[in-house]
Amino acid sequence: RKYRFSDSDVKSRQISDIQESNREEIRNEEFDEIENGDINGENDINNGDLADASSSPKRSHLLDIPAVNRILDHAIPNKERDEGIPESRQEQNSDEPQLRPRGKVVFIADALHKRKEFVGFLVPIRVDQGLGPNDRFVHFIPIDKRAPKFILPLRGCPEEFVQDWKKFRNHYCVVKFDQWYPDLYSPIAKFVKLIGEIGNIESETCAIYSTYAIEHSDFPETIEAQFSTHFEIKESELSKRKDFRKKRIFSIDPPTARDLDDALSIEQLPNGNFEVGVHIADVTHYVKYLSELDEIAKQRNTSVYLVQKCIPMLPRILCENLCSLNPKEDRYAFSVVWEMKSDGEVVDTWIGKTIIRSCAKLSYAHAQKVIENEPDWNTTLQALEPEYSADLIAKDILLLDKIAKEMRKKRFDTGALSLGRKKLNFVLDENGFPKSLCVYEQKDSNKLVEEFMLRANMSVAKFIYDKYKLSALLRKHPPPKERQMTEFLKFCSDIGVEMCANSAGELNQCLKKAPSHLKHVLHFLATKPMHMAVYFSTGDLEDCFHYALNVPYYTHFTSPIRRYPDIIVHRLLDAALSELESPIPSLEVSKIATYSNIKKLNARRASEHSDRVFLTLWLKQHPLRDLCTVIGVQKNYIDVLSPELGIDAGVRVETLGCSSVDFDDSAKSLTLTWNDDATTKVVIKFLSSVTIEFGMHPDRVPIQIEAKLIPQHVLNNSLNAESSLDEPNNLTTKLVRVLNDFVDDG
Repeated sequence: RKYRFSDSDVKSRQISDIQESNREEIRNEEFDEIENGDINGENDINNGDLADASSSPKRSHLLDIPAVNRILDHAIPNKERDEGIPESRQEQNSDEPQLRPRGKVVFIADALHKRKEFVGFLVPIRVDQGLGPNDRFVHFIPIDKRAPKFILPLRGCPEEFVQDWKKFRNHYCVVKFDQWYPDLYSPIAKFVKLIGEIGNIESETCAIYSTYAIEHSDFPETIEAQFSTHFEIKESELSKRKDFRKKRIFSIDPPTARDLDDALSIEQLPNGNFEVGVHIADVTHYVKYLSELDEIAKQRNTSVYLVQKCIPMLPRILCENLCSLNPKEDRYAFSVVWEMKSDGEVVDTWIGKTIIRSCAKLSYAHAQKVIENEPDWNTTLQALEPEYSADLIAKDILLLDKIAKEMRKKRFDTGALSLGRKKLNFVLDENGFPKSLCVYEQKDSNKLVEEFMLRANMSVAKFIYDKYKLSALLRKHPPPKERQMTEFLKFCSDIGVEMCANSAGELNQCLKKAPSHLKHVLHFLATKPMHMAVYFSTGDLEDCFHYALNVPYYTHFTSPIRRYPDIIVHRLLDAALSELESPIPSLEVSKIATYSNIKKLNARRASEHSDRVFLTLWLKQHPLRDLCTVIGVQKNYIDVLSPELGIDAGVRVETLGCSSVDFDDSAKSLTLTWNDDATTKVVIKFLSSVTIEFGMHPDRVPIQIEAKLIPQHVLNNSLNAESSLDEPNNLTTKLVRVLNDFVDDG
C-alpha cells in the first residue's frame, strides 16, 4: 500500500511481477492501524486463531489473512449482504457461464474515485450468533450496494454498539476506509461517527451527504467578508459593457427560487423581426480565477437540491444577492442577443458583457396565467409592482411564448429527442415531514424558458469552440448503447410496435406515434440504452455532437450560480470576446470536465435519493394503490412501473401468499393461484396491468418502498371501494385532492 512506480518502472517490468515481489512485504507490515495496537497472541482479531503463530518475532505481529478469510467465508450469508436484491436477480448471476476469462487488479494507475467515507450499519461477523466474548472485529454493511462489506475493530466501535448491537441495526453510522490488503476478502475501515436513527429526516439527510460526498459545511467567514452587501457599478466596468438597464428585462423562475441567474427580454424591430435577449449573471466578476473562493466552488462544483433544502455552490451573499438578477437592482451580466424572425430563425447574433436591471421577478405560474389568458393575470402581475406596466410585460411573455413554440416544433421536427421523467413535488409540515405530494407538470411557461436557454447554450458553445478548438469546455450526449438499443427494438417488434432508432429524431417520432397505453412504458425502457451527457474538453475529443439535442455544439452557460462548468465557460467567453488566448490550459479543462461529471452525477443521485426518502416516508402514512404495468417477470420477482408516480418497483412472489406458482421461462410468464382455487388464478406477463399498493417496508434497513400486488379477488372483496384503482386516474385524483387540502397552508 506504500509503494509507488515511475513510468519507467512500469514499462521495464511486468506489473504482475511487481505485485508478486511486493506482496510478502505488504503482508509483513505491522497491522497497527486495525486497533491502534499489534495483532498478536494478546491482541488477536477473533477467537485467538487469527494471529500468526510463527515463532519469528516479526511474524508474531502479523494478520493471518487466510484465517480472517475463513471466518468471512462462513459469516454473513449472501442474503444478508444482498438484502434488497431480488433472489431472481441473484439467480440470474448464477446462471452465467462459469468458464470465462478472469483477471486480477495488480496496479491502479489513476485513482479517479477518492471516496473515503461510507454510510451504513454495524453488525456482528456472525449475525445469527451476535457478538461473542472473543470477537475482536465486526462487519460494516454500506447502504450503497456498489460498495463492499468492511471489517473494523470492535474496540473502535461505540460502547453502545457493544452493549446492544441489535439497536444499531436501525442507526446510520459513518466509517472511513483505511486499507485493503491484497489477499483479504474485505477492506478495513475505521469508525468515524454515529449519524442517527433511520427514518429521521436529519439522519437521512446526513446519510445522503456522506454517501454522495456532498460538502455542506458553512463557507469560511473570510470569504463572506470579502464582499459588500451593496452593489455598486464601477466606472471601469461601464466602458467594458453595454448598458441594457433601460430594456424591459424580467426573470421567470420557480416561486421559491432565490438564485436568479437568468432573465429574458424581447422587443420588435422596425423591420418586423424581434430582438430577443438572454441575460445571465456574471458570476466570474466576483469569483476570480485561482482565488480561494474559486477553489471552493470548483471542489463543490454544483449546488445540490434536496427536497427540503439547497446546498449552494457559492456563498449566499453571492447566489442570493450580488449575482442574483433580483428585480429593480442593477447587475453585471453576460448577454446573448439575437435578431429573430417570428418563427425563431436567427438572423444575427451578438454576445457580450452587459449591465442589466430586471423589472420584475415572475414565477412560472405568473407567466402561465398570461399564456392561458386567465381572468386574474393582470391583477397577478400588478401585485409584483413591476417597473413597467403589466400589459407590456404580458405582451412580451406572449411574444416569447409564440416564438418558443415555433423553435420547439422546429427542433423536434429536425431530429431532437425528449425522454423526460416525472418529478414529484412535496409539501412539508412544520416538522419537515411530507404531508402531501403531487406530480410536477411542465407547462408552456417552463418550455418557454427552456427553449431560449437551450438556444443560448448552443450559441455560446459555437462561439467558444471557434475560438478555442483545443480547450473549450463543451457538453455532449453520446449515441445509445448499441446492444441495449437492439434489445429494445426487438422488444418493440415482438409486441407489434414500430420503432426505429437510426437517429434521435426517428426514435422520438416513433415514441410519439406509439399506442397511448404503452407510451409511459416505452419511454421508460427507451431511457435504458441511453448514455449520460458529459462535459469534455475539445482537446480530448473531436466529435462534439449532442445526440438527444441533435446539435453539433452544446455547452452549459446559463446557470453559473449553481454549476462550476458554466463559470469556466464564462471565463473562456470573456477571453474570446477580448481576443485573448485561452486563460485555462487544455489539460486543466479536461480535469475540470472529468471532475464535474463525477460531481454532477453525485448531485443527481443525492437529489433522487432525497426524493425517494420523502416519498417512502409519505407512503408510510398514506399507502396508495395504482394500476401499474409489468415491465419484467422472473421466477421469484416481478418488476412494475407506476405511470402516476413515475417510479419502478419490485414485487417478491414469496410475499404474495400464493398456494401455487408456475413460471414459464420461455414465455416469461407467472401463473399464480391462491388457496388452490381456480377462480383466483392470475397470469402475469410482460405489459400486464396489475394493481399495486405502495407503502413503506416495515423491516428493511435502510427505509425502502414496499410494493404489494393486490390480486383481483381481493379487490373484488374490498370494502373500501375508493382505495381500489378501478379507474386509471384514481391516484392522480387522490394526489390532487390531498394537495388541495393543504393549499391554504401555503
